[in-house]
Amino acid sequence: MRNLLILGGALALCLLAAFAYPGGTDYGEDIVTLRNVSSLLFSILAGFFVAFLLNRFATIRSLLTRESTMLMQLYKLAQAFGPDFAGAVANRIDTYLIVRFDEENYFRFTARGRDALFSIFDDLAALPPLDNQNITSMHRNFVTTLREAISLRRETIVTGTITVSRMQWCPLLMLAVILVTSLFYLKSGSTVSSVLTAILAFAIFLILFVIKDLSDLNLGGEFLKFETMERVFEFIGKQRYYPAAQLRSGVVPDDVTHLRLGVGPGHRYSEKIVNVSLEDACRLARDHPG
Repeated sequence: MRNLLILGGALALCLLAAFAYPGGTDYGEDIVTLRNVSSLLFSILAGFFVAFLLNRFATIRSLLTRESTMLMQLYKLAQAFGPDFAGAVANRIDTYLIVRFDEENYFRFTARGRDALFSIFDDLAALPPLDNQNITSMHRNFVTTLREAISLRRETIVTGTITVSRMQWCPLLMLAVILVTSLFYLKSGSTVSSVLTAILAFAIFLILFVIKDLSDLNLGGEFLKFETMERVFEFIGKQRYYPAAQLRSGVVPDDVTHLRLGVGPGHRYSEKIVNVSLEDACRLARDHPG
């Protein structure tokens, strides 16, 4: 809804500016040259960024899918060592995911997230000696899966932190301003010319909006991370967990009726409300700044 309001406001502003500005009455070849050069450079830069960010989005989505699968495999393998060990692994995974969700930057490295995952090695070392060949094989598979999950996490952090920098935004925005200004200056005073100029200006804004969306790992207004990893909570026998700020953005599927809500300001993981209905959670999310 927020994105639709922004796009609607941008389109209205472009139409208003196109009809309010009569256009240049006498322009030289330099304006035409500026338009042609800026449009060429803008299309090259924008095309490069969109292609790069789409590839990054697909890569991270694949990494998160593989990571969630690895975490589920860890829990299933842990069940071979008894319910106590499986419960301990489930709690470690639960803590690990909650710490990640509570971070403002989902892909930022955190010591708490690392420690939660590495603590599984400590739980594994505390197991009694293994005298069964099948259990020993399961132990090797468990260690291999845990190492792969940690490796995937590192790869996800590296890939997720690559984004469009301010220095990269500068030439793109400057070219967009030059292009839009030249379009408005070259248009005639007719209605058709004004409408087409407004549509072209809006298209340029839309391209910038798509680049910003992809840079923030949004596609169609939905952030990438949640639904992929929320299924892990359900698989290990835990309720879904959502920070209040994310709950307000409407990321919860319609079929989810109960969840855990993090509402602690500053350190949301410090306060969890378990078994909160979705209606109550939405009310609490409005009442807490977390």
